[in-house]
Amino acid sequence: MLLSIFVITQIALDIAIVGYLLTNGRRRKAAVPARRAQPRTAPPSWYQDFLATAEDLMVLVEPVLDLAESGGLAPPPRVPIQRLPPRSSKSARTSSLRKPPGSRLRCERWVNSPLSRFQRRRPRSRVA
Repeated sequence: MLLSIFVITQIALDIAIVGYLLTNGRRRKAAVPARRAQPRTAPPSWYQDFLATAEDLMVLVEPVLDLAESGGLAPPPRVPIQRLPPRSSKSARTSSLRKPPGSRLRCERWVNSPLSRFQRRRPRSRVA
């Protein structure tokens, strides 16, 4: 029952799509000669302003481009890099993460890791 309803609905939709495509195609064929008969319209006013601005920009940039191509343009001066002093290995952050002197250390890398407090295993509670 459901399959026959689906097939009938599909056939009806296919017929509707074919009908739409045929009528749309006929309308487009009728509209083509009318479109060609229209005279070309002038471009908007901003288009001429844009072209004038682009030409002015090219006139200003052209000498700089010629100098760059010929190699007459000097490179920018180099800025010295400021070196930072080296950090000490014992910072406030890593010293607070160190275990007390009597406890076991697993490895130095684990102790200095910023995530070491989250990586520590908590003792499991025993449920009786």
